[in-house]
Amino acid sequence: MRIVFLGTGAAEAVPGLWCECERCEAARREGGQAPRARTAALIDGRLLIDCGPDLAAATNRLGLSLAPVRTLLITHDHSDHLYTPNLEIRRAGFCATPLPTLSVFGSGSAIGRVRAIEGGEESMTLRTTEVAEFTTGTSDGYEFLALRANHAKPPMVPLFYAITDGHSSLLYAHDTGRFPEATLRCLAQPPDGRRWQFDVVSLDATNGTLNKAHSSHMSLAQAGETRRELVERGLLKSEGTVVVNHFSHNGAPVHSELVELLRDSGLQPAYDGLTIDF
Repeated sequence: MRIVFLGTGAAEAVPGLWCECERCEAARREGGQAPRARTAALIDGRLLIDCGPDLAAATNRLGLSLAPVRTLLITHDHSDHLYTPNLEIRRAGFCATPLPTLSVFGSGSAIGRVRAIEGGEESMTLRTTEVAEFTTGTSDGYEFLALRANHAKPPMVPLFYAITDGHSSLLYAHDTGRFPEATLRCLAQPPDGRRWQFDVVSLDATNGTLNKAHSSHMSLAQAGETRRELVERGLLKSEGTVVVNHFSHNGAPVHSELVELLRDSGLQPAYDGLTIDF
């Protein structure tokens, strides 16, 4: 599998659109890997996780086309993760090339937003499917397990996903605070009996150096604790990679500082365009 991190920033991106705080100004000066688009990821060029408002800018900057994508997994329906105009422009008249059907998976609230788009699924060459937490699904050669996130309140149902192609496996855990115990139990004893051991794990670290005990996002310290918990439960391969992602300027230092801060921690800070083959 190959994962490309299309964006690694939280809802306000880095630098923040309206912000001139010390960290945003540092990101503007530093350039390179410091600026961050809103979080999304592309697997093998065929499976997309989330489709926020920076998707076009991110793929254009990286020289990527989304035309081959056949699967979209939506974590939740906050606008930095689900920006429905990205789907509307799949229609003829906006898109000049025929597209394969895009299978879209998400919770009921997320899929409801997609189904509410004027013109309907057929006009966008979509097929939508609601998924419940702790259930599995398949699409285009991938199997995924939808897991409960510690994030938004009802009626929104936030999810994150374990994904495998039968050989390699990924845990993509955004947006969430410390994992609910029910999620850890499900990973250890999934409904289909599969034994998950991850090659790559991407963990939320929105709060950066701020330690908020009961947050709907994680800090770097909490991400480190989650990594240790995954290791203790046998869920991370011995050579597995753990990435931290979804950074906010309100808590996280700029990328160059993160690299130094996390040296020898077992955590790798993601940046826009980071590509991992596994």
